[in-house]
Amino acid sequence: MKNLKANLHLWGLGVLTLGYLIYGLLFLDVKSYVSIGNKILLTLLIAAFVLFLGKCYVWYSAFMLVGKKPFNKKVDRPRVFFFTLFYGVLLLLSFVFYQYLIIPLENSVTKSQIVGDLTTSSVMVVVSVVIFVLLIFTFSKKFEKVYLPKFKEPTQTIKQVIKSSKKRMKKERVEEIFENLKEQGFLVLEADEAKENKQKSELVRLLTSSRSKSKDNWISEVQNRRIAGDIPRVPVIKVEMKNAELKIFFDNLRKETNLFHYYELAEIFGNKNGKSFNYNSVGTTAEEAKASGTYDVYEKRILEVFKRDTKQSQ
Repeated sequence: MKNLKANLHLWGLGVLTLGYLIYGLLFLDVKSYVSIGNKILLTLLIAAFVLFLGKCYVWYSAFMLVGKKPFNKKVDRPRVFFFTLFYGVLLLLSFVFYQYLIIPLENSVTKSQIVGDLTTSSVMVVVSVVIFVLLIFTFSKKFEKVYLPKFKEPTQTIKQVIKSSKKRMKKERVEEIFENLKEQGFLVLEADEAKENKQKSELVRLLTSSRSKSKDNWISEVQNRRIAGDIPRVPVIKVEMKNAELKIFFDNLRKETNLFHYYELAEIFGNKNGKSFNYNSVGTTAEEAKASGTYDVYEKRILEVFKRDTKQSQ
């Protein structure tokens, strides 16, 4: 029923516009024709503005009286944007119409002006009516059905691309961090050089793998990763770090690669006894370090691990 009423209104507007064009061109002089056209534009401007104020009143009264927020930013922001865009064009057309048609006609009309004024006036009135219809459309239910699905699809695609984008580490960068861990005294060194090289190779394999990003259900995720070989059954690297230092180390490592969650890194890097870290206690201790003021000292040491070799980068 509502769709029928809306269609009848549009048809009525179309008939009135057509009536103005036919009757005006056949029976009215140019001055009357242009004058009526000007009144039509002003009427459309006022009607569109009243429509917008009515919508604003609905938003305001619902918020003040009921306490709800009826302004749905996903729907109403595009509405307001397109309304202001189309209304600005309608306002500009009205100004041009008055400035270049009404004012000259009030002064004098030549034969060469008559045909041009009739054509210009007709075109501007038709364009204004079309814009007015678009203004009405922005506040209709059809706007949600027609515009929003088309708008959401590319937006969701962009978000999916960003979300699914992987940030992998390069072999050289992993090796550089490994050497920096040794240099800063964080790495528990193996007596056998062959074992140390094997550890480095395994760390490179893990951190440069083409695995997918981790999910939130971390318990089952770790089990699946272990089966797939993405997460070792025992830690690959032994480090001597305070819990706060370990948290800062993981934070910076996750800036290098977004494929590992904290709980997975706590399985790859173990303590000096070769056991996995309890990441929950690691995070708690880091917060305590911030409160005590020692966090900055730890952070300064860890940042040395992630310094880049300027000679290699050049």
